[in-house]
Amino acid sequence: KVCEAGGLSACLMFLDFFATGTQRTALSCAANCAQGVTKDQFSQAKDAVQVLERTIFYTDQKCGEYSCHALLYLIHAFRSSPDLVSQLVSPSLLASIIESISPDRADSVSAPPTLLLRVLAAVTQCSPERAAQALDADVIVVLERIVKHQFIGAAEYSTPSTRVSTRQDSVARVSDQAWEALRLLVAILPPLPSTPDALAQAEALVSGSNSNISGSSSGSDNAESSSQLRCLSTILTRPRVIQQLQQTLASTLITAFHSTMSAAARHCLLLAMLRVSFALNAEQLLVALRDAKLPTFIASAISSAESPLLSAISLLIARVVLDKLPGVFTRDFIREGVADELAELASNARTALISAESPEDAHTETDSSVSEANDADRKPTDTTSLAHASMVVNAHAPKLMMHSAPAGRPSSQVPTRDGPTYLLGSDTNALHELVVCQAQRLHSQLVAADSSEPANSSGSIGVLAQLRCLSKQLNGKSVSAEDMRTCAKDLSRILVSADGVTCYELTQSGLVESLVSVLDRKADATR
Repeated sequence: KVCEAGGLSACLMFLDFFATGTQRTALSCAANCAQGVTKDQFSQAKDAVQVLERTIFYTDQKCGEYSCHALLYLIHAFRSSPDLVSQLVSPSLLASIIESISPDRADSVSAPPTLLLRVLAAVTQCSPERAAQALDADVIVVLERIVKHQFIGAAEYSTPSTRVSTRQDSVARVSDQAWEALRLLVAILPPLPSTPDALAQAEALVSGSNSNISGSSSGSDNAESSSQLRCLSTILTRPRVIQQLQQTLASTLITAFHSTMSAAARHCLLLAMLRVSFALNAEQLLVALRDAKLPTFIASAISSAESPLLSAISLLIARVVLDKLPGVFTRDFIREGVADELAELASNARTALISAESPEDAHTETDSSVSEANDADRKPTDTTSLAHASMVVNAHAPKLMMHSAPAGRPSSQVPTRDGPTYLLGSDTNALHELVVCQAQRLHSQLVAADSSEPANSSGSIGVLAQLRCLSKQLNGKSVSAEDMRTCAKDLSRILVSADGVTCYELTQSGLVESLVSVLDRKADATR
């Protein structure tokens, strides 16, 4: 009833004439009133936003905080009406927020960047029109700068004495600002569609073979797919945004992934990497991954011990890249030992599935007949398809703060960032099944490509065979100084060759152990 009587507008009247303490009280009351705003009171909410556009950037931090809370509540009240949200938040306010969250402006803005990021996330998720304008305002560049500053840049700009401690802090915890920036980056990038038809349309949009979005059925699934396709189309129709995605974002995401041990942050970074890889066509993706050291990244990411979810997303990244650029990265994946990692990953996930089946889950005859009847009615699912994989991964995407209380982080709606519940979800078996199917598929693809190469070609087989030959020579009973000199020359020739030597090839060849053994024998002989 306070809102119906114009309480929200009354709290914000003549605000500039009050003392700072009174302004804080008035804005706090306005934030409380905003929680009770309904759709019938849109005109009052719009008038309030015109005042909040100024107060959100007041020099007093508390005034900025209360203004952000009030704005979040108002956006939440009209979240189901994109047109009203677009009218509520003006393009100028959106541009000001994007400018204010930039790392080089953070110290000059009173409102906490975390709250500004939540406001921006709420607007872009509720209003496709404002999301498109945010892309035009280079929000991707700003978010990338935040990620680079939080995970990479702090160490680059620090002094030698503080660089180690800065690095340890970035590994140990992720700031709220970085966390909100990562979730906003994931939300603003188009997800992979979860239905075969929508996925086929998305692939046609990316490749440029089709620019039309069609929907043949109704329902929530089709509405979600249409929304995902429109989001993808919004990205693809903006060449400047595509250029931003392919220039440095991929390498920044990979570097940030290696710079933190936070499982939740790694989850967001992998999701963003997956969505960037899918949104770029083959030529654009090749440019984006030119200096990204993708094979090494995939080899380490797919064996993530934190959660099968991280492994699943890493497998999808590898699948998307290999499907688009099979002749570019297949050989590098083999040389980095990705095939062995895939085999081990599939084995571990299969073991986890078996161990999850407890004796209590044994079915009686009645339960079995019911289960068989349900299975007969259920449509068969291709667990190896990309659409099914994206459906499982999208179900575990991090939720933004739009539909929870803006001032807090309720545990029922936003789980602990680094807790196991966040990364495992309610259905771990689906994740393990996904890991098994995708790992086996990629492993077969790499093994087939490896076996099709001529035995004498220059590649992983040749380099690994040469290193093993050197290791065998050094393992002889008597190794002379001349033999050592010859092996050293051969090893030097291999190391400086165009192909070089990967860490996987060096460890698998046994050459390091052989060199250590020879040196030990020489040391014993001189004693």
